Amino acid sequence: MAAWCLGPRLEAQGPTPAAAALVLAARAYDRTNQFDSARAAYDAAATLLPTIADWLRLRAAGVTSDSASRAREYAGVLVPVARGRIPWTEAQARERLGDAASAARLYDSLGAHVDALRSAVAALALAGDSAARGALRARIVGFIATRSGTADARGATEILDRAFAPLTLDEERVVARSAAVTGPMPRAAAGYDRLAHEADAPPLTPDETDAYGTALGRVHRDADAVRVFATLTGPRVPAALVHSAMYKRARALVASGDKGHATRVLRALVRTAPRDTASANALMLLADLATDDRDDAAARREYLQVVQRFPASPLAPRARFRAALIAYIDGASMAAAREWDGLVKAYPRAGDVTASRYWSGRAWKGAGRAATAIDRWRSVLASDPLSYYATLSARRLHLPDTLLRSAADTGVAAIPPVIDAALQRAMVLDSLGMAVEAHFEIERVVREAGDTPDAMLAAGAALIRAGEAARAVGLGWRLVGLRDGAARDRRVLRLIYPLVFGDTLARDAHERGLDPALVAAIVREESAFNPRAVSGVGARGLMQVMPSIGRQLAEARHIGPWDPALLDDPTINLALGVAHLATFQMQEGGSLERTLAAYNAGPSRVRTWSAKRGVEDPEVFVERIPFTDTRDYVRAIVHDRDVYAALYSL
Repeated sequence: MAAWCLGPRLEAQGPTPAAAALVLAARAYDRTNQFDSARAAYDAAATLLPTIADWLRLRAAGVTSDSASRAREYAGVLVPVARGRIPWTEAQARERLGDAASAARLYDSLGAHVDALRSAVAALALAGDSAARGALRARIVGFIATRSGTADARGATEILDRAFAPLTLDEERVVARSAAVTGPMPRAAAGYDRLAHEADAPPLTPDETDAYGTALGRVHRDADAVRVFATLTGPRVPAALVHSAMYKRARALVASGDKGHATRVLRALVRTAPRDTASANALMLLADLATDDRDDAAARREYLQVVQRFPASPLAPRARFRAALIAYIDGASMAAAREWDGLVKAYPRAGDVTASRYWSGRAWKGAGRAATAIDRWRSVLASDPLSYYATLSARRLHLPDTLLRSAADTGVAAIPPVIDAALQRAMVLDSLGMAVEAHFEIERVVREAGDTPDAMLAAGAALIRAGEAARAVGLGWRLVGLRDGAARDRRVLRLIYPLVFGDTLARDAHERGLDPALVAAIVREESAFNPRAVSGVGARGLMQVMPSIGRQLAEARHIGPWDPALLDDPTINLALGVAHLATFQMQEGGSLERTLAAYNAGPSRVRTWSAKRGVEDPEVFVERIPFTDTRDYVRAIVHDRDVYAALYSL
């Protein structure tokens, strides 16, 4: 067993080839609506696979046309988590077998209102009743209006678009308003496009115009967003909305590459609305643009204006932090230290407090006050031991293992029988492609973990060994919140920082000259060790490789024929992702921080950020990354790398 493995991987007794073949055949019959054959195969498989027989009986019931026969199947379902799915299976069975109206009523009783609407549409399609069709159409539109901006409204919009297009202008307005909140943003932009350009459409309200411009920006139609935001002016538009639109127009101008015009708009906003909160945002953006031009003196003035004009704003501590950083870069160490200390005192709950404590230590050290610096770094370790700044503070104090010093390693906890049984079922289900049922079993494991530390530790360790590391992370953080000292317990830390596929990961990292602890930290941040993770933009697998990049990497390594599904294979994903990361490391001259920033945001942005003053210091470089997501990403991985190295001897 490798040194970094958290106990033996949990093994389930896998299905025999004959049983697996029966399940695969049943699923194939199921997909092609050969219901009698599917039922027979599911029932036969249930006799061969008693561990998951309840779930197979549920599937058999779902393709059984006779209600009495379905009831007999349900009677054989005894596992509580599977019994809880009986009403859902019944609704799905009615829908699939042609009783859509009854299915709609049952879905409604279960609170699955979008499913109920879908079934109601199917029922009307069979009936062909135009009056009822009109009533259902109005019902769906009303549902979207009353739940505007929710996931349910988004689902109902998909049904409305599919079943009743083209929409009326009034319906389009309801849909656009909702989609502008929860997406999809292309749908919101398309709806507002139609409302803005059709001759018969009533004019957009100021709020709708603002939402239209925002949606355009979100789909990268920046020039259109600039044009739309520019219309929000005049006496009929509330002043606050005018000012907000000016700021958003400036952001769209920056995105389109017209920084000069953006600066003029921002200056006009600050002059005309000096106390409006939009001006605080404008000043922050002006400061950021100034740092791009290496004019840190101007940037510091803008930041200090935010602090002076808007001391109660959430932006004030961020502005104060950045102003102090510029003072530090300029060599005014004592002044910077006092500014950071002042931030901690004035804004004790702000998100920048831990960073300010750390940087105050660096500044006091630079001013020749070593004892004060040590005090600041120790306060970081005491107040926020799982933070990026704790990692940096430990290095400054020459205590790289401070997070783990006090924790005993007690080995693998015993798995309670109820959790073990659920995990065994989940792994068998997953191996047979029954991912939905496996998910319900894993949910039960998390519920059964309860609130006692021993049970949660046992459940978390078992989840990791079963390949469900992402769920273990949540249990680890719950333990930190429940128990003093949990953040220094190796067992808890192994839940928060799990390691799966450790042998493969380490081998690939060494082959590419990379630190295995770094690769582990990236996998945790990208996918939480879920090999089937898919991002909103389509990145896949452990290291979240985009299919287009994966194809290029695979072709270069003669892996093929190419299929994006290959990225779900942990071995292939790690090999390609590590190769991709190694390319960035080479391009960035081995700099850890710039490599991570390039991996997350792209090398072109890193080149821009590398022109800022002071970034020769890698810690300053991180602080001057303007994208919050990328800055947090780099911080997290720098910290996590050290934790993985200490926890698993990587």
